[in-house]
Amino acid sequence: MNPRKFLPQELKLLAILTAVQFSSVVDFVIMMPLGPQLTQDLHFHSIQQFTLVVGAYNFAAAFSGFIGGLYIERFERKRALLFLLAGFILGTEACALSRSFYTLLGARFLAGLFGGVLGAVATAIVGDQIPYARRGAAMGILMSSFSIALVVGVPAGLELANSWSWEVPFMVVALFATAILIAAWFLLPEMKRADAGPPSAPWATLREVFREPNHLWAFALTSIIMFAGFSLFPLLATYVQFNMGLAPQNIKYMYLIGGLITAFTGPLIGRLADRFGKHRVFFIVGFGSIAPILIVSHTGFLPTAWILVLTTCFMVLMSGRFVPAMAMITAAVKPSVRGSFMSLNSSFQQLSGAIATLVVGMIVVQSEQEPIQHYGRVGVMAAILTFCALFIGLRLRTHQDAPTTPPAPGAPTEAPAPEVAAAEM
Repeated sequence: MNPRKFLPQELKLLAILTAVQFSSVVDFVIMMPLGPQLTQDLHFHSIQQFTLVVGAYNFAAAFSGFIGGLYIERFERKRALLFLLAGFILGTEACALSRSFYTLLGARFLAGLFGGVLGAVATAIVGDQIPYARRGAAMGILMSSFSIALVVGVPAGLELANSWSWEVPFMVVALFATAILIAAWFLLPEMKRADAGPPSAPWATLREVFREPNHLWAFALTSIIMFAGFSLFPLLATYVQFNMGLAPQNIKYMYLIGGLITAFTGPLIGRLADRFGKHRVFFIVGFGSIAPILIVSHTGFLPTAWILVLTTCFMVLMSGRFVPAMAMITAAVKPSVRGSFMSLNSSFQQLSGAIATLVVGMIVVQSEQEPIQHYGRVGVMAAILTFCALFIGLRLRTHQDAPTTPPAPGAPTEAPAPEVAAAEM
């Protein structure tokens, strides 16, 4: 069998997990282009209040990620996924029912409690069930949920918000996630922990995760990439509207075009990572992302076509570097603690995003409908952090492992991949 060709049960698993990720990504990303409308309808007093609402999701996800790191190995993967998805649905519906800054802040916190760990469980499942030889492509498919969210979710959400109200997109996301919950309940098999032994005590698991230096490098890589990305993404729609001159009705096209291209480039980057090495592709894509970071954050008024070209390059490279990075990170830990590791990794990821939004809120300045000031400083900070991430990525060691769940009856089998102790470069 071709080691890079997915088995049928793997494709079904990836389809459901990608749909789960899609719903959580839309719920998070839709907040950013809705910023001007939320600020007006809910009477936000400053741009700092909006960044606080965005950051509330990340802070909650960071907290729940830490708790998940202690206890998630005690739960079978499918049950954990269904429980978290149900809680995420409640949080998203609460957002639609919010009527003030404080109620929306609480609703975003509730959604983050479940939504953040939801992504960690989905990633851990991919690490458990997909062999290393196909994991880059699998992560490319899973990460394509971000692209699909930009192509379908954000433009559709903006259209619903403009035609009806800002609450409607959250209602639709909750309904879609409910449908996915039902599908996952019936279609996914039980997925046991990656090793056969009983789970360790919570604090023993925590010690096991943190005493491994390679895990610390993985946490550092995640944190820096997320901080760099979240320092720019939350205010991107506002920046291109007020500083670059993109008309409000064209914001949806920025997400549509960027999402369409990244839907193609994400899986392509994953396949290239499987073929040429995750570390090598991560370094190339990460280094390539520095130019659009600096250009977008320092550019003033431009024709619409040029704005869309620049923001598309920005989205392609910023999201593309996550694909090989996450494949590297899932392989940086032994299977027996992968669930705890990925939950803690999600905690670092979300905490970094939350701190980034708060830091940006202190750096940038905007009053009324005036252009944003000091966004270029944020771009320089993100570029420097990207350089740091590249060199940390070179320090990250990976090992290969095969999924522990036996294939379905009649499906071809594979031999476990050999262990490797060093990076691929």
